[in-house]
Amino acid sequence: MPQKTGLEKTIEFLETILSFENGVAVLLGVAPIPSVEDMYNALKKPQADCGVRVDGGASVYMAEAMLMTVEPIEATVQSLGGWENIWRLTEKYREEYPQMWNKLVPLTSMLRPGGIIRDGEGGMSAVLSRRFDGVRGKTLRRWKKRIIKSLAIHLLSWAYTDGYNISYYPDKKLN
Repeated sequence: MPQKTGLEKTIEFLETILSFENGVAVLLGVAPIPSVEDMYNALKKPQADCGVRVDGGASVYMAEAMLMTVEPIEATVQSLGGWENIWRLTEKYREEYPQMWNKLVPLTSMLRPGGIIRDGEGGMSAVLSRRFDGVRGKTLRRWKKRIIKSLAIHLLSWAYTDGYNISYYPDKKLN
């Protein structure tokens, strides 16, 4: 399996944080950072039911499994300069790109797999579609993906610079 780039890791990090109901607030530093257990539950993949109990192999304690699952997210946070830097840069993105931010907030908080509201009239996709001049649900999901990518590029671009020092290299490699 090919190694993920810094951009892919940052996008995955943002998607994980924004999967929480208060994800936007977490990125702004208004809400507390999700616990290791919450992150583990958001990241773990369901295992296929084999139909039988499988015995054998080395057993891994739950705490260790949680830490191993969350470790890539923690590494991405550190590679971006820590949570304080992420909060500062997210606020900067919000100020510099208000049109993108005004789309990102409702798209990430209301547009969820399976939907938040099932009213027989299209749910939140229909509500957001009307809000954004009748664009289709597919376009809304595409916008969400592209705006998250632009936020990831912003975080990566400004993570280790003050805007003037172009010769600085981070201690930790992103790739």
